[in-house]
Amino acid sequence: ESLQYWLDELYKIKHLLEELTGNHITDEALQEQIRLYNDCRQTVNNVYGLNKGAAPLLYGREISVIMEETSGFECNLQERISNMQAYIAVAERRAEDEDFLNEVGGKPRILLTGCPSTNNKVLDIIEESGGIVVTMENCGGLKTTSFLVEEGSEPMRALAERYLRTACPCMSPNEARLEIIKTIVEDYHVDGVVELTWEACHTYNIEAFLVKEFVTDRLGLPYVQIRTDYSEYDTQQIKLRVEAFLELI
Repeated sequence: ESLQYWLDELYKIKHLLEELTGNHITDEALQEQIRLYNDCRQTVNNVYGLNKGAAPLLYGREISVIMEETSGFECNLQERISNMQAYIAVAERRAEDEDFLNEVGGKPRILLTGCPSTNNKVLDIIEESGGIVVTMENCGGLKTTSFLVEEGSEPMRALAERYLRTACPCMSPNEARLEIIKTIVEDYHVDGVVELTWEACHTYNIEAFLVKEFVTDRLGLPYVQIRTDYSEYDTQQIKLRVEAFLELI
């Protein structure tokens, strides 16, 4: 029932766009855009994937900059892909940089999950305190690129099926998010999980209970939830909590 309802909604927006623009949206055009966006998602995965090895090649703050500079609603998606590929080429050279490898080698590897790091306060504190955020599972991270849209099938239905799989806390049940976290922890050799919850994002705040239980009981990893806002009033308090968390690791 959910799939049919969502598919009907997609057809409504398709017809509205055709009426407003005077353009007929063909299946062929949709297929081409699906392939292009899948390429973009896979390139995002490749950026994060630089940190799967024994030594990560990017700091979390660098990943954040790459995503900010190559994301948004620009029309030229191929240019965005090319820019990310250029960053990847630069980062890959660090695999031969002994100084950099020694710098990151002993740092606790952190998964930052939860709300998007649209404000880098918590991300900065983690890395300034001696950790390294090897990957992010949030609204702008691997949560959105873990599943591709099926190519070669009826495009409207493929889009509906893909977006119903979005592992957002507004979806219930949201077991997909726990599976994504499990895969990330294994692939990125994560040492600890930090959950970022912005004030008033109640869906993430409620689901944090399940994530904590899953991470600590099922995966056996340290977990801490940071609830905050965009202000700086609690920076020192968060810093103390993060330092204690990293010391525990």
